[in-house]
Amino acid sequence: MDDPLIFVALLLVAASATAAVAVRDPVRQALVLSVLGITLAVLFTVMQAPDVALSQLAVGAALTPLLLLLSVRKVGRRAGRGTGRGREGTVTRRVRLIVLAVGGAGLAALLVAACLRLPGFGGTRHPYGDRVVRASLARHTANTIASVNFDQRAFDTLGEMGILFASVLGTVVLLRQTRDERSARPEPEDVALPVRRYALVVLPVALLTGLYVIAHGQLSPGGGFQGGVIAATALHLLYLGADYRALERIRPVGLYEIGDALGACAYLVLGLTGVVAGTSFLANTLLPYGTFNTLSSGGTVPLLNAAIGVEVACAVVVLLARFLDQAVEIEEGSGK
Repeated sequence: MDDPLIFVALLLVAASATAAVAVRDPVRQALVLSVLGITLAVLFTVMQAPDVALSQLAVGAALTPLLLLLSVRKVGRRAGRGTGRGREGTVTRRVRLIVLAVGGAGLAALLVAACLRLPGFGGTRHPYGDRVVRASLARHTANTIASVNFDQRAFDTLGEMGILFASVLGTVVLLRQTRDERSARPEPEDVALPVRRYALVVLPVALLTGLYVIAHGQLSPGGGFQGGVIAATALHLLYLGADYRALERIRPVGLYEIGDALGACAYLVLGLTGVVAGTSFLANTLLPYGTFNTLSSGGTVPLLNAAIGVEVACAVVVLLARFLDQAVEIEEGSGK
């Protein structure tokens, strides 16, 4: 029964991926990428990977196309004004192809090396899955993926959080207002009534959904990563339903930057607490495991999951704020 569904999902993914590569217009490409994210989420769902599907839906279908559209808008505005900047730093097509070939070859080699020792596909032996499930049940964590992310391989999650934190920090530095730019307050624009109603109705629902996904990360598909992205992008529905100034009132970027740092620090402090207690870094031995399938179960898993949720939500808000400022508010001109 599942095989035909997987086959259809694979065809949809192949078709949308091909369309994303074939489309030349950046705006249309962003829309096609959103469709690709949705088809990948469907494929992961059919293959019984709901956590990955939720991540793909939040990041691949919503966040990435949005960042691409904001970047296109900023570049288009600069091109339309004619910044007068030369092409001294332009990379040639040949150099880009060489970099792509080298990177692709390295990635292919790593994938082949990783796949050589995997168990046979479709077999009855699942050494990784069996070990993960046993450890998850022993520590009363109903969501096995959460057990992997915040218990069995919590150190890997620390690395992923560090990459996101460094990416946002780099974005803040690169997109800061320069001396040849000025800040111009965007004028309010009329919003179609159906769009306004839709945005204002969906905003609280999407925000509560994100918070729910974070809070129940150790019990059901989702967690801090997925819920954080959902909650952060939900706030920006106010930009669609009202205007940019309304969004700014509920999005003090400085506070979210502090929240981003506090979320990352909380994860580190929880890890160091294990060392102080005489066990090991990020060891799930500090708190009782509680009753299985309840909010208080899983030991330190809910706390680490919440720290990641805060860090991701604040990081995405800051990231979108910088891109939106560049696309909407900051213009070429004499800075003050």
